Amino acid sequence: MIRWAILLFGILNAILYSSLLPLFEGFDETFHYGYVQYVSTHGAFPVLGQTVISEEIWQALQVQPVSHYIQASTKAPTNFTDYYGLSNEQRSVLRKRLESIPSSDKYRDHAGLQNYEASQAPIPYLFMALPDRLMSGLPIVSRILFLRLLVSLTSVVLIYFGMSLLARELGVLREYAVAAAFCVYCSQMLYGAIAHVCND
Repeated sequence: MIRWAILLFGILNAILYSSLLPLFEGFDETFHYGYVQYVSTHGAFPVLGQTVISEEIWQALQVQPVSHYIQASTKAPTNFTDYYGLSNEQRSVLRKRLESIPSSDKYRDHAGLQNYEASQAPIPYLFMALPDRLMSGLPIVSRILFLRLLVSLTSVVLIYFGMSLLARELGVLREYAVAAAFCVYCSQMLYGAIAHVCND
């Protein structure tokens, strides 16, 4: 029973982290999602030095605040300090603009920002490209949230069963195996690595 409670603990952490992390704040999420989106819309793999992000992602960056760390690589105009200096009404307008970006903009390239993640191995992106294509009519915020949940929950479950198999193979006592799983699921960096659109 305690094993399933620990798995549930990992699942709930993954859901919370995926849901509360602001858009594009995961490590290089802008460009990892750009890779997924390129595969789902073009039916081909991006090419390093040639492939750029979509107009939809670019427009989202114009209204979505990002941390000052991410601001440099994305050329987003607004960081969180600027954003929280705005009035509630101004922030509400930006949110409405974000949610109203036409999903058809994902088929248009934006020449201003190359995708430096284009050199990554394709398998994780293929796993996400099909669901992204199936959700093509949804706003970008909803698509990215769904993909975050897909990859983080898949990772949590695979880690759980992988650790169980390893513990059994090594002959580790059940109590220690459970404690090890709990320690893994208590690591914030685990969710920092898996709870966003990425190939981690």
